[in-house]
Amino acid sequence: MNRYMTAVGVFVSVLLLTVGAVTVAGYVLAEETPEQPDIETDQWQLDNVQPDGATEGGAIEMASTGASKTVVVHLGTPSSSSSSVLDGIPLQGVDRAITTGSAAGRERAVTTLLSTLVSNGHEVEFYTGSAGSGSFGDTPTLADDLTDADAFLTTAPTALSTTERETVTAFADAGGRVFVGADPGEARGVADLGSAVGIYQETGYLYNVVRNDQNYLSIFAEPAGSSSLTKGVERAVFRGAAPIGQSGTGPALVTGGETELSTTQRADAYGVAAVSGNISVVGDTSFLQPENAYRADNNVLIGNVADFLVTGTVSETAVGRLGDDGGTTLPGNGGMQPPGGNVTQPSIGENGSASQNASTSSKVEMISRND
Repeated sequence: MNRYMTAVGVFVSVLLLTVGAVTVAGYVLAEETPEQPDIETDQWQLDNVQPDGATEGGAIEMASTGASKTVVVHLGTPSSSSSSVLDGIPLQGVDRAITTGSAAGRERAVTTLLSTLVSNGHEVEFYTGSAGSGSFGDTPTLADDLTDADAFLTTAPTALSTTERETVTAFADAGGRVFVGADPGEARGVADLGSAVGIYQETGYLYNVVRNDQNYLSIFAEPAGSSSLTKGVERAVFRGAAPIGQSGTGPALVTGGETELSTTQRADAYGVAAVSGNISVVGDTSFLQPENAYRADNNVLIGNVADFLVTGTVSETAVGRLGDDGGTTLPGNGGMQPPGGNVTQPSIGENGSASQNASTSSKVEMISRND
């Protein structure tokens, strides 16, 4: 009995000592644990991380009600087109077949613009490449296709050959309208087509992590002044834009000052569109795609591009003077003649070096008309 009582007493004593030790240790640890600072978690609040999304809606309309015009469209080749443009299956086995729907094709990138032109009574023709001998003779050159055209549109200016780019600038000199959609990587093509009127593209792409449309690559741009491209536009959205500069008058559309350039990470207000004379350039083609055509005021911008293309006047007199100097003058001043006549300028060759153009192959031999 005494042995049993002794064991119980020992057990109770050990239990009390254990409980007491745990209690004291917990109190000591609680006293020594530093107080955790309050951490601001505003970034987890939905209102603070929600992008500045653009509204969607409206219609694509043209203000021009003039006579029917012909627009020649160049989209490059599958290997030269931007990877953002899906290459689809043509509905017909001919060079100028138009692809639609989910098959899409390269034409999908300009579907909204072309459908706007056609629905307003204008004609659209596709130029698919430079001349070459085939089974049934020579294929048409760009100069051939521009013979009866009023405007030219390209989304792959660098895919054009040097001769073709010279033909385009000569066409602009003759009064034809030229629109260039230049995604990042088209600096050489933009330089050849726009340098005579002070328009150029910088290397790299633009992004904005502060203010964007659901994605840092989807940047906003606003008019920098009045121009034929920006009439009625308050804000446009571009989903992969390159900076477009213009000497003298400055660009037509500019980004917010917090926009950065990929090659420099420098924040600034960058130009993304420019227009001078008969030449206009936008450093992006995504705004023409169906899914982007109605974001912000993209629909108004597309309508303005359509109006720009069909409101020029090709001068028969100017066409007749092309090449009178033997081809030593590089044409391409956007339809604006300097005092005293043409000025000889160096052209940028395929290897990026400057050389004087002494070729007569760039002459545009065409019969023009005043509509």
